[in-house]
This record gives sequence, structure tokens and C-alpha cells, in this order.
Amino acid sequence: MGPAVRGCGVSVIIGFFAACEAPAGACDADYLACDDGAGTFRLDPTCTLTGPLTVQLGQGDSHYSPLPEGVFPTLYRGPQGGTHAFVALRVEAPEADGITALEAHFELRSLDPAGVCSPPTAYRSPVDVPGHGPVCSSVGQDRRVVLGVRSPLRRDGSAIEEFGLVLVGAYQPDAWWLGVTVRDQCGRTGSDAVWAIPAAR
Repeated sequence: MGPAVRGCGVSVIIGFFAACEAPAGACDADYLACDDGAGTFRLDPTCTLTGPLTVQLGQGDSHYSPLPEGVFPTLYRGPQGGTHAFVALRVEAPEADGITALEAHFELRSLDPAGVCSPPTAYRSPVDVPGHGPVCSSVGQDRRVVLGVRSPLRRDGSAIEEFGLVLVGAYQPDAWWLGVTVRDQCGRTGSDAVWAIPAAR
């Protein structure tokens, strides 16, 4: 069963997929108004925070909701027929109140369990899927954002929760992998992913 589509613009080709340039409507809905803060993230050489970042991938335009294993984010359809999803993240860490900035990389990949990715290329390379090992994959959509520079990080108690981030052109392949990698201003990193590989018929 495919994801719910709740109804981006001009199509462009990225790798093997038709993607969308960010339309005005999606940018209006995006928490950052499509301003990803490129070049504004800086590591703090004086930071003394230690311990791991625990990252949970999620979805949601107005609040964070976790994504269970095998569940694809809800898709929203734009007026020109393009689709997008709202991705989100939750970060827990020792002394999380000391985290002031995050760099997050969301990435959607189409999986090809029977494919060969040797040698890897910029658009086609293996991704590690627990229980399946390295699986050949093709780049679908990705987005890098800087959080906490333009406005303070949003928090839920001792955790950081960011949401309302539009992944333009998102769609659900038959087999897919959606992941996020996060880095804080101290250089600590964490990641999370959800995926689905249908059983062979």
C-alpha cells in the first residue's frame, strides 16, 4: 500500500528521478521558507560537550511524529501535481540544552536489492540496510539544512524537536530508504533511517 497523498513545481531530472524545484507554495509551508542556511553552520572549537547524539527520524508540519519502521511519510500533492513530504527529527543528548546549532542531511533513496553498484557513482551507490547488508541504491531527493542559526532550536523538555521541513519531490518507490544524519556545533553526530524492501514474489 502506498503512502497517503494529501494534496512542486517545474520538474527537473536528478539522477534517475524526476524531481521538483521548490514551488512558492511549498516554501510558504516550509519552516525555513526554503532557506537552508548554506554556509552558516560553524563548529565551535571551544565546545566541551561530550556523549552521543540519539537521533530519531520523523515527520510532521506542525509537530514531530516518529516514523515507525517501514512507514513512509505522508505525501502532499501541490497544485501542479508535484508531491512533497514534511520531514522532522528529534535529538536527545547529554547536556542537550547546550546544543545551539544542528546541521541535518535528509536523504531519500530508491533501493535495488538485485542491482549492482560497482563501482559506485555520485547517483548510484550501496547503502547499509540492517538485516540486508549493503543494498544498491539510487539518489532520489535530499536536503541539507542548518537549524538553530536563523532562529533558536525548538525543544520538547530536554530533547530538540524540529519539524515542518519540506522534502520537495518526495515520492515512494517500491523499495526505499529514508535517512537523516545530524551534527551539532561540537562535532558530535548521530543518524537514523527507516526503509522498506518488499518480499520477493
